[in-house]
Order: sequence, then structure tokens, then C-alpha cells
Amino acid sequence: MSKCYLEPWSTCYHERFDDMRLKVCAHAILAPNGHNMQPWIIRLDPKDNLRFKLFVDPSRLTREIDPFVRQTVVSCGTFLGYAEVTAQKMGCQLNMEIFPEGNFDSQGTTASLESKSVAAITIGMPKGFDDRSYASIFMAGTNRFPYLPDKIGHDVCSQLSDMCNASGLRMQIYQDDANLIRIGNYVMEAANIEARIKDVAQANRKLFRANERQKNKFRYGFSFESQGVSGVKMMVAQVMLTVIPSMNSEKATSGSFLKSTREAVAGTPAFGIMLSKDNSREMQLKSGICYAKLVLAANTEGLCVQPLSQALQEYGLMEEIKSNIHADYARNGEAVQMLFRIGKPSRQAQRTMRRDLMEMVF
Repeated sequence: MSKCYLEPWSTCYHERFDDMRLKVCAHAILAPNGHNMQPWIIRLDPKDNLRFKLFVDPSRLTREIDPFVRQTVVSCGTFLGYAEVTAQKMGCQLNMEIFPEGNFDSQGTTASLESKSVAAITIGMPKGFDDRSYASIFMAGTNRFPYLPDKIGHDVCSQLSDMCNASGLRMQIYQDDANLIRIGNYVMEAANIEARIKDVAQANRKLFRANERQKNKFRYGFSFESQGVSGVKMMVAQVMLTVIPSMNSEKATSGSFLKSTREAVAGTPAFGIMLSKDNSREMQLKSGICYAKLVLAANTEGLCVQPLSQALQEYGLMEEIKSNIHADYARNGEAVQMLFRIGKPSRQAQRTMRRDLMEMVF
């Protein structure tokens, strides 16, 4: 069966579009995003063929774990980060006006999301800058496998930290035993909480695509590839789950999630924490832009990254862990926007499902 859900990953995919805006967006949809919901709406300006707006798609939210759409706004930032790198590769620059109609309300209501764009983007004059991280756009942005134990060099850590500092953020990579244990414990505590929440388990189950037919029909959410299963093992698992759907029960889904999280934490040589001066919508968006560029830069240096979002989620049961992380790592009112693991891959990650670009364009 043809894997239509992987077509956007082709390095030639953007060539089917003549509109420069679509060429840029054809790359941006490959950005890592929360639960692979791809929550983007692209509205092309009918009067200016170099201008478009990015909106949140209210039908693609995961309110069970992201009640105030913070992670969704971050995911819009990763889209814009990939778009910027692509434009630079094409010899252009993106001029972005963030939240031109004003910020979303604090609750992220549907009315607010529908009436206000995340950003208005205009493709500007040629800049003559070739971003060497462009090739990494076509690599999977998230690697959930255990990483090699090698430490990350000081120069690379400084490069990644400086990139965030230039964006008005702060990022620190931790490789010492004390912080690896402390952060790893937070990650596991958060995973155990999330695994016990029935609504979350049900939502994750609905987003799981068990076989090729489902992946082609519903080109978003989770699959065996995104969970770090590949090759013959994946083919057998897809057949088994198709024949015995009860294998995708809430209990089985939660158990698999905990097992993969435990293995990931054990195979982590370094954690990274990205902080912003506050938790405003602007800072959430800028964090996503910076995280996208960090992922690309890390991949270019032979590293891989996995976000660990559970411990930062904003529903009640996670509040204590989130508060403890802020007490340990934030200062002067900062907000922890991203928690991630980073290191050298032991195995290459599989690319995940992507919808066709034109499904997002209006």
C-alpha cells in the first residue's frame, strides 16, 4: 500500500507548488508539534501573493492535556521556525507580525482562536543567507529511542544556548548526575500521573493509527513509528492490532507509554530546559520558534531531541510537579516552556504522518 502520509517528507514535495508562500509552508508542516495534531490553518492573502496568516485550527486541540492551548501555541511557533529556515534557504526572509489582532484570551476559547491569527507573515526581499540546518527539516524532529551515553560538547551546548538567548529566552543543558536524576524523576512522576487519567488515555487511544490504511486516512496523531517501533516488529504489531483491536485498550496504551518513558529516561545523557521571562502568548510562540531551530541545529550536529511535555502540562493533577520544576529551575518569574532530552541517537527515528498541505490552506 502506498504511504501517502509520508509524501510531504519528500525533498521535492514543495516543487508541486508555484506560490512561494506554499513552498515555504510545505516545509513548515514538517515541524514537530504537540501530539502530531498539526493544528495549523493557513490563510493566503488574495491581494498580496507574498503574504499569509497562520491561525490555530480549533478542531485540532487536545484539551484533555492542553486545556489553555499553551502547547498548541508552541506548535505554531515550531511551524514558523521551520518556515524561517526554509525562507532563508530560498534566499528570502520572513517578516512576521505576531498576534496582529491581539493575543488569544487566557483560556484559549474557540471564539478567540477563530477570530485572531497567530501571525501575519510576509515574504520579504532576498537576504542571501543559506541556512545549513535546512537539510535537517527532512529528518524526524523527535527521537524517542534511548540515546548513546556520550556527553554533549561544551561548544555545542554554548551554540544552542546562545541561539535561545538571542531570542530573548534562556536555555540550559544539564548533564551532571544530580540533575539527570532529579529531572528524570519529574518526568517519570508526570508520566505516572498522566497514565492514570482516563480522559487522556481515551484521547491517546483515539489518535493511534494501527495500520497503513488508518495512517493514510487519518494523517495525524500517533503510530508505531512515532513510538519508536520499526521494521519487522512494526509490521507484526500492526497486523496483531488490526486483528485484535483490544490490544489498543486504555490499559495497554498506558502501559506502553510508561515503558517507553522509562526506557527513554534511562537512555538520556542530557536534559534541556527552555525558559521565557513570562508565560504570555508571545513568549509561548517565541519558545516554539526557538525550539524548532534548536531541533534543526541539534540534528545538524548529529544530535537528536525529544520533548517531554507531560511535566509542564497545565491541568490540576500536574500542578505540583510543574510547580516543583519551576522552583528548582526558574527564576524571577520565568516560565518553563520546554523540557526535553538531547543526545546522540542510538537509532534513527522514523518520520511520522503528515497531512497534505492543501488540507490546511484556505
